[in-house]
Amino acid sequence: MNQVPKSITINRSSRKSVSLVTLVQLSVLASSLLGFAVLFQLYGSLNESSDWATAALPSPLVGSTGKFLPRVFAIYFPQFHPDPLNDRLWGANFTDWDNLRKAPAVNNKGFPIPRPLDSANLGYYDLRSKDTRKLQSQLASNYGVDGFIYHTYWFYDPAYEPDQPQPVLHAPLMAMKSDGYPNLPFFLNWCAVTWVNVWMGRPVFQDKDAPINKNKALTLQQQYFNATSDMVATHYRWLAQFFEMENYVKIRGEPVFFVYQYSSEMDHILEKLRQFAVEDGYPGLYIILGRGSPPEHLLDTNQITGYAAKKIQRLDSFPSGDLVNQTMTYPYPSDHLNNLTLPRWCQDAQHIPSFPQFGRNKPEIYGLPITFDNTPRREFKTANVWNYGEVDVVVDNFRKRLEVMLTFDSCCWKSSNTVSDRDRDNDERFVAINAWNEWAEGMSLEPSDVHEYRFLDTIREVKNKVLENQCRGPFLLGDHD
Repeated sequence: MNQVPKSITINRSSRKSVSLVTLVQLSVLASSLLGFAVLFQLYGSLNESSDWATAALPSPLVGSTGKFLPRVFAIYFPQFHPDPLNDRLWGANFTDWDNLRKAPAVNNKGFPIPRPLDSANLGYYDLRSKDTRKLQSQLASNYGVDGFIYHTYWFYDPAYEPDQPQPVLHAPLMAMKSDGYPNLPFFLNWCAVTWVNVWMGRPVFQDKDAPINKNKALTLQQQYFNATSDMVATHYRWLAQFFEMENYVKIRGEPVFFVYQYSSEMDHILEKLRQFAVEDGYPGLYIILGRGSPPEHLLDTNQITGYAAKKIQRLDSFPSGDLVNQTMTYPYPSDHLNNLTLPRWCQDAQHIPSFPQFGRNKPEIYGLPITFDNTPRREFKTANVWNYGEVDVVVDNFRKRLEVMLTFDSCCWKSSNTVSDRDRDNDERFVAINAWNEWAEGMSLEPSDVHEYRFLDTIREVKNKVLENQCRGPFLLGDHD
């Protein structure tokens, strides 16, 4: 039986063309892979209107690299080291570990709040440590995580001096650039959001009578977009030092730059960043915008109504034309993710609907949270918890959702004249997991004292299962297109 490799070797190439992980060459596997009779276990709470399809899905998507599965990238949270901005806001040497340490043993649903597993040798780490980041790299490689998406913070704050560094929480990235760990493919996410005090704590400068609830939050650090060309050039020069790294993800030679949360006010910044990338010798800048929406092809979003519908960022609110290369449904927890199924058209390639992405015929990147529990950052009674319960139930929920997403990307999209004028580039195929280490919101693939290695095991097992199945049914289909 062919397995997802426990160690991944990066095939490095020139500066302008990134080397990306090839999990498998289909030509080698075709003669040896065995199919499973059933990919998903039918369970009543998933979707009562779902039916089992009796036919296999279309032939798997195989592009120029022969890669069957999309890559699985995990969002990487950099909070776990002292930073001057956090020192100013919360006190000297504050990190998110402080929130987790003072959190109660259980959440408001009565289930334990995960902490780092002692035997995994990570503990309450400092991300400036090479040993920590090296171990993270080994864990990710061993369990089929293909790379990381690193949060970065750049505020364009006019209060900063011209020569003052703009990035925040960037010490782990600088350390990685210096020592090479984690040594996995990666790209950067500009978290273009304003920081507010929705944590249960109170910033050191805040008056004791000031509000701390999320509806009347105090601004801690404003995100600005009125950037001059020189300010954007400074931002680009900081980004470029990572673009140059051999394991930085590039698509057709263009460095990938992910942005969340999108605002039309940032369009001129993105255009300038792309211009500077071209002037720097790259073919362009591959811009991915994250949007607040569940994956529209895996459930019927038309049935979402009321306040929840108003919160969805529709594609028509994003820029058309050439500014954006691709979009991602950002992996925030949502009850709508409980009911993911494959669309009916997955059985019939002749009835695939038009891709909605800006006329570029690009399927979206889908994001998937593992669990969610922000008790460490909130008042106990008002904390939000998602995908909770007994460990087996929580892990099985994650497993089923991941199977749907990997199968959808591997089997449902099929290049044809009715879909696209060219094959979809395998390098454009991702599933994003939230998160590698967002401990204070209960989203961590890293081993914990509650779930141990179960989430990591699940990624490797599901990838192997979808790979072995090779799009042979039957499959659980929904009643939506």
